Amino acid sequence: MYRSVLHIIAIVGLAVMIGSLFFFGVGVAGVIFQEGVLPSRTLAGNLNVVILHRLAVMQGVMATIVVCILGYLAYTSPRGTNRSAFWLALFAFLCAIYSGLILLPEIGSLQLEIGNFDHLLEAKKEAHQRFTSLHSRNTVVVMVQLLAAAASLVLHALRLWKKGAGREVQPERQKKVKKTVEVTVVGNVGENEAKNEKENRPEEPERVIES
Repeated sequence: MYRSVLHIIAIVGLAVMIGSLFFFGVGVAGVIFQEGVLPSRTLAGNLNVVILHRLAVMQGVMATIVVCILGYLAYTSPRGTNRSAFWLALFAFLCAIYSGLILLPEIGSLQLEIGNFDHLLEAKKEAHQRFTSLHSRNTVVVMVQLLAAAASLVLHALRLWKKGAGREVQPERQKKVKKTVEVTVVGNVGENEAKNEKENRPEEPERVIES
């Protein structure tokens, strides 16, 4: 029972990781930087960084839970799919840690240093280049994290599907084996009864033909 609960928590955790990253890329970052949505790019960037920091915290928590559960399942049931799902989840966890603890703090500090992105000062161009480089790197890391989490989810779900299919096939095999055993037993009983009947039958006296 508890293993079923662990499977459900792992699937929900991976789904939250994937869904939140996908929604942020499509529904947040892809919208707030469009013209007319917010008054300036500076305000859009500030809002984007705040959301990114909170997203990184949630990603770290979810990834930690998923890695612990999949690690336990891979240890107690060392199958290929379980181990692969665990390593992929661990890789997604490392990506989340790298993004949340290394890249995003520096991106936030550079954003504060630059200040105004709508009217960039000449003295801030070097910091802006560094900011752009780190932002692009973070985007790649997040994409890799998304793919790793999605692959881990697929492998874990595939393992559960195979396990469920095996449970459905097993009763059918048991029925066939039971039926074969019953037929064999009935056949053996019939042969034994016929043999016993033949052995217990009284012998007929020999007829003497008088001449």
